[in-house]
Amino acid sequence: MLAMYSLQEAGPNTDLAWLLFVVLGFFLLIVVIGWLVSGRNGETVEVSNEAHVQNSEAKPADDLVKIEGVGPKVAKVLNEAGITTFEALAHTNAAMCRKC
Repeated sequence: MLAMYSLQEAGPNTDLAWLLFVVLGFFLLIVVIGWLVSGRNGETVEVSNEAHVQNSEAKPADDLVKIEGVGPKVAKVLNEAGITTFEALAHTNAAMCRKC
């Protein structure tokens, strides 16, 4: 809306109207490139839980409730999924956490 108003305005600022179009063009180009790059075509990565279980067996279980946003219920679900240490949780991707 501001762009349309500044283009209709008659005055000394109308000489730089081309700069507005150049900036808008670059912005749209960046948005389109970002959209194309971020498209993952719905691919999901399957991660086995065995590696996390093996790592957590070698170390004592950590208190996952110390993490902000993780309460006793979430900690119980994570422990049942085999994620008992901070390290195992750090190496778990979001898709694996959603499955828990």
